[in-house]
Amino acid sequence: MLTFISRAACLVALSAYAAHSYAELPAQWDLISSVREALRQTPQLQAAAAEVDARQSMLDESSAWPNPRIEISIDDSVSLEQGNTGYAFSELSVTQPIPFGRLNAESKQARIEVSAAQAQQRYRLLNVEKKTALLFYELQFRSDILSLAKQRHDSLEKLMVRGKDPLVRYFSETERMRLGILREEAHQAMSAAEGEYNEALSQFRTLLSLPESTDPVTGPLETLPAPQSLDELLAIQAQHPLLISLQLSKQAAAAGIDVSRAQRRVDPELKLFTTRDVYAGKEQNSTGIAVMFEIPLWLKNDRQVARARADFQQQQAELSVQQRDLGSQLRKSHLHLQHLIEQADHYRDYILQPAKKILQLSQRGFRSGEIDLLNFIDAHNTYYDARSKYLMLVYDGWLETADLRYSAGQMLAEMAP
Repeated sequence: MLTFISRAACLVALSAYAAHSYAELPAQWDLISSVREALRQTPQLQAAAAEVDARQSMLDESSAWPNPRIEISIDDSVSLEQGNTGYAFSELSVTQPIPFGRLNAESKQARIEVSAAQAQQRYRLLNVEKKTALLFYELQFRSDILSLAKQRHDSLEKLMVRGKDPLVRYFSETERMRLGILREEAHQAMSAAEGEYNEALSQFRTLLSLPESTDPVTGPLETLPAPQSLDELLAIQAQHPLLISLQLSKQAAAAGIDVSRAQRRVDPELKLFTTRDVYAGKEQNSTGIAVMFEIPLWLKNDRQVARARADFQQQQAELSVQQRDLGSQLRKSHLHLQHLIEQADHYRDYILQPAKKILQLSQRGFRSGEIDLLNFIDAHNTYYDARSKYLMLVYDGWLETADLRYSAGQMLAEMAP
């Protein structure tokens, strides 16, 4: 538990590192720098920190005794007894409630609730990391698709307008019209890719609170790395922030049953008092002590205990459901990611690379007059379609990687060197 709390404290310290100016933003964003900036900017952390502070305040007060009560009476009883008139002091009492057995139970529950709030804070960090990763991968993907669309458009533009190939002048009218349609289709695809990139860029800027004038640069999507083994990920998942939070909430609910039992009765009270009255014809002071406690003859106040037991059962059920769902999601993401890696590797080796080779041969054959325009266009479209599909496979794999990290409860801030 101490290790978990220290990790949570490190994450909070990481999210609150010193503010820096926009001029100090990285020249090229990677996933780690994006997550750190998102954690620094996200308002959810402030709400989580406020909840931890509130729970800590409750813990600080949980061991304190109730405040004593002071009662002062002023009346005319002494004057009436002496046959006079006027008001004077008649009684002073101090009453102290004594919380037998209640403070220990309340302090135990409060300590667990502080740890649960810290676990919930860590779970919010994990959610921010996943959201940042999804937007970062989308920005990379849209940037790569836009670059690919520009390459495709420029290659056709060069073929029709800027090319120095002497064969260009021998295109028939039908071939020129066909090239014009293909070029316009490439132009439309490039415009669509640019729009999707700008949407992803806007979402990324919003999450990181970047000014509109900034144009974050990311590297291209990289080859998918092999995931850790399923057994290793399942072992890591045992410390998932959500599961830890629910386990601690379950423990807090169990402690709440003891608190409810202790709160069924009103705290006994010890009263010290002194009175002034007329005794044996003389005005004198008397002192005494009194003990007050509740006798549970009719009302036993078992409703709070029943409610606490119901809360415990609800927390236990919620924990079981999340353990089942996260375990199932982890296995599914791990299996799907392995499949995507195999599919992407196979697609690269048996479709993309041959398509690239065919395009290179077709370009040389077209320049030498060995193949016609239709064969060249077919090779051209095959290659760029293959690259687009390969990028989609890699992008899907990175999205699955983000889901896998989330299911396992892996924090990028902890994994980063």
